[in-house]
This record gives sequence, structure tokens and C-alpha cells, in this order.
Amino acid sequence: MIFKIIKINLLAILALPFLLIATISELLARALEKIPIILRMVCISAIIVIIADTLRNNTGLNASAEFAIYVGVCAVVVTIALWVLSVFSSILDILWHFITLFFNAIHDLTYRFFLSLNESCENEFMILSLNGLSTLNTIACFCYLLLHGIDWLIVHLLWLSHALCIAASFAIAAAVLIRRSEETMLSYGMPLTDFLRSGDQAAILYECVLLLAIIIPAVVILISLGREWRDWAIELRMDSMEYEEYIDTLQDYRVSLFHEEEPDDEALEMEEILNDHTGTIDDLYNEIINVLSIKNDMLLKNQWNEYLKDLSDLIDMIENEYHNEIPHREFKKMLYKVRYLDRQRNDLFEGIDNILELAENPANTSIFFVGCNSREQLDKRYRELCKAYHPDSVGGDQETFVNMQLEYRELKEIF
Repeated sequence: MIFKIIKINLLAILALPFLLIATISELLARALEKIPIILRMVCISAIIVIIADTLRNNTGLNASAEFAIYVGVCAVVVTIALWVLSVFSSILDILWHFITLFFNAIHDLTYRFFLSLNESCENEFMILSLNGLSTLNTIACFCYLLLHGIDWLIVHLLWLSHALCIAASFAIAAAVLIRRSEETMLSYGMPLTDFLRSGDQAAILYECVLLLAIIIPAVVILISLGREWRDWAIELRMDSMEYEEYIDTLQDYRVSLFHEEEPDDEALEMEEILNDHTGTIDDLYNEIINVLSIKNDMLLKNQWNEYLKDLSDLIDMIENEYHNEIPHREFKKMLYKVRYLDRQRNDLFEGIDNILELAENPANTSIFFVGCNSREQLDKRYRELCKAYHPDSVGGDQETFVNMQLEYRELKEIF
């Protein structure tokens, strides 16, 4: 029993860094998806501040003329900046796509290690708790309890991330206003509120532009990141009303190709497949929920969340850029994404079949031999349980040992 407790704690200690690395890598991957938006906001803000500072320090015009020049120059420069950024957006998208894939690969690898170690912990803890000392065992397996507590905390912090980012936005705005108020007090001998009522239009215009150029990008960036992370939490929980509404939205979505030339058979086939993915998403979701009620398989849940995210990202891109009618030649560039979605769905079907097949295994209705799929596994589990529950062993229990032997004899007849 002592050795089993040590084993559970060691497995939990090994699983914890994998969980943390997987979480951090997924947070970074989702944040990197917002990098193009962040860069645009930062570039535009920097341009506006530079123009405002230049006009303020280098023009001798009156306030009205300076304001007119400022607005005109800003409009021209921002338009040019947006055009330049749009030209390089495809390059940026490709770059961030590969970087995001790198972090996603780290997440997939480390999360699979975590799932494997966590499942081993759960199996060992279940066996350990069969002698009725579940409370004492939980206290003894502190690292196992800590692992599950951190996992729970991560999901709930992600769930609150949108609200926390909004609160952080208000805090940043307040800090900027306080800082600027201190600077106006030093420069003009009055706080920011009095300075804005002073009547110096050029200075007031500069101060307002500076404040907006700092506050607005910070607010937009934080709220967009918070929203992205909260969407991940919704995926992880899979039981919220928002999640079901999102599934219903995808269910009703249909992609339509705009044929400006002779349609390609492969593209038409992929269009039909993509619409099949959206049209059957609700049925697949219900099947996943039913299977997870049989066994809370975290690997299947993770695969489902990845599939749902990739499908929704592709649909969002088509809707935002092409308003559901995507040109034939543009859709052909996305065929690899549709093929990948098809492979993901096939993996989901395979995972569902495996769980249903295991559920039909008579060993899964037992207490001591759940998960055993062959005579070799049955015998191996029996030997382990004999060491743990034999009355002569430390922590052994006569009644538990007898019940375990009865189950072993019954299952041995089947296998």
C-alpha cells in the first residue's frame, strides 16, 4: 500500500509539468493567432502619436489649421499603413501559422504525456481506494490531489479570462490617466482634468490623441486575447449553453463556391465534404457526449476540441473574407485544410469505436479488473491485486481479497 501511494505521487509529480507546458503552449498558440491584429493596432497607434508630436512641436499654425492638417495627414498615413499591412498580411499569416503549429505540436505532445500519466494515476488510485480508506488515501496522495486541483484551476481561470482581461483594461486605462495627470501637473502645474478645460486646443488635441493611442490598443489586445482564451475554456468544459449555441450555429452553416471558371471536380467534392462536416456537427457532438458519459476519456475530448477549433477557424475565415461565397480558385488553396478536417473526424470515429468496444468488455463491469482486455492483462492485474490485498500484506483486507478472487474466477471463464 505504501509503495502504491509513492507510485501515485511520483506519477502525479511527473504529470504536472506536462500539464503546465501543454497549457502555456496552447495559450501562446492562441495568442499568436492575434499577432497580426496586435501589430496593426501598435503600428497605427505609433504613427498617430508620431504625427501628433511632430505637428505639436514643429508647426506655428493656429489651433484650427493645425487640427485640419493633423486630421488630413493622419487619414493619409493610416490609409497607407493599412494598405502596406494588408500587402504583408499573407506573409504574416504564413509566418504565424508555422509558429502556431509549432506550439500546437508542443501542446499535443505534452498533453498526451499528461493524459497517459494521469490515467495511470487514476487507475492506481481506484485500486488503492477499494479497501474503503478513500479519505486517508486522498490525503496520502497529496500530489495527485494537487494535480487535479491545478487542472481545475486552469479551466476556471480560462473561463474567467475575458472578465479578467476587461478588468485589466480598465486598470491600464486608469493607470495611464493617473500617469498623464502627474505629467501635466509637472509640466503645466494642473491635473489632467483641469488641463483639458484650459482652452489650449492644440495641446488638448495632442493630449487626447496620446491617451487614445495608448489606451485603445491595450484594451483591444487584452479583450481579444481574453475572448480567445475563454473560447478555449468553453471547449474544455463542453457543458455550457454558449457551447451548444455555437454547435447549432455551425450546424446551419453552408459554404457555397463561386464559379468564375470551369469547376474542378476535387474542389466540388471538398465543398460537399466541408458542408457535410458542418451539417453533421450536432450529431457528432451528441455522440461524443454520450461516449464521454460512458468513459470520461480526456484524449477523445482533446481531439474533439482540436477538430472543432480547426473547423470553426476555417468557417470563420470563409465567412469573414468571402461572405460564404468563396471563389473557386481561392477554395482550392484551402483543400488541404478540408482533408485534414476529414482525417481528424475519422480519428474521432475511431476513438468512439474503441471506447464503445471497451464498454462491451465484461471486465469493465467489474470493480477490480476494469480495462483488462485479454487473459494476460487479467492475470497481471490479479497478481498485482494479490500483493496489495492479501491479508498478510501491509494494508491487506480479507473481505476485499475474497471479493477480488471471486471476480477473477468469473472473468477467467470468459477470457
